[in-house]
Amino acid sequence: MGVRNTKAWKAAKWEYEELNTHSLIPIFGKQLSPEEIIERLEMILKKCPKFYPALLDLALRRLAIGGDRSVERQIEEGFHLMLELAESENIDEELDILLENLEKLRRFDLSRHYLKVLVERYPHNALFHDSLAHATARMGDVNEALLHIGKAVQLEPANHHFKSNQGWIHLIAGNLKEAGEALETALLFDADNKLVKGNLEICKYLTKHGGNYFDYLLRPVEEDKIDRLMDEEEWEEVDRMRASYNNCRLRPWLNPSSREIKIRFHVYLIFFQRLEYFSNSFKKWTKTII
Repeated sequence: MGVRNTKAWKAAKWEYEELNTHSLIPIFGKQLSPEEIIERLEMILKKCPKFYPALLDLALRRLAIGGDRSVERQIEEGFHLMLELAESENIDEELDILLENLEKLRRFDLSRHYLKVLVERYPHNALFHDSLAHATARMGDVNEALLHIGKAVQLEPANHHFKSNQGWIHLIAGNLKEAGEALETALLFDADNKLVKGNLEICKYLTKHGGNYFDYLLRPVEEDKIDRLMDEEEWEEVDRMRASYNNCRLRPWLNPSSREIKIRFHVYLIFFQRLEYFSNSFKKWTKTII
C-alpha cells in the first residue's frame, strides 16, 4: 500500500487542510500566530513524516525567518518526497508554488539547485529551462543563463515570454544587438507587453550610451531635466522619473550575484545622493511657493 493511502497520510492531509482553512477564515475571529502555525505543522509531521506539503510549508516558514542549514535539508527532503509522491495532475502546480516561494525569499541559489534537478529529469520542459535561466542570471552566471534560455526558446519558439526573458538576459550580458532582436520578436507576439517595451527602451538607451543592464540601473540622474520639469510644475513626470531612478538603484540590492555584491556600496552612495538631491529640490520648490 502506497503512503498516500495510509491512515497517517489521510489524517495529516485532513489536519493540514483544516489548518489552511483556519488560517484563511479564523474561527471566532482568532488568528493563529506564526508560532502556533509552526507548532501545528510539527504535530502533523509527527503523525506522518512523509507528508511533504506540511514539511515544505514548515521549512519555508522557517527559512523566511532566517533558518539554518537544517531548514535547507528539510526543503531538500520535501522536494524529493514531492517528486516521489505527488499526483501527476498536481505536481506542476506544487513545484511552481515551491519555486515561487523560494524566489520571493530571494533564494535563487536553492531554486537553481532544484531546477537543475528538474531539467535533468524533464529535459524537454521549456518552462523549467526558462526558470533555470532566470535563477542562474540572478546568481550572476549570465553565460549559463543564456544557454538555458536558448534551450527554452528552441523548445517553444513562439513563446513570447521566453523571447522576452532571452532579451533581458542578453541586456545583462551587454549583448545589445541580440537583446534588441529577441525583444523585437517578443513584441511581435504581444504588441502591448509593457515589460518588453520597457526593456526595449533600456536597450535603446544602452545602444546610445554603452554598457549593460546594471549600468542602466546606475545611470546618471538627469538633474537638469528634473529641475526644468519642476520649474514647469510637471509634478507627475517628476514623480515618475524619481520613482524610476530610485527603483533602479534599489533593484541590484535584491540580487545575490557576486557582480552585484561588488557594486552594492556604490549603489548605496548613489541612492542616498539621489535622495538628498530630491530632498533639496523639494526644499527649493517649497521656498518658491511660501
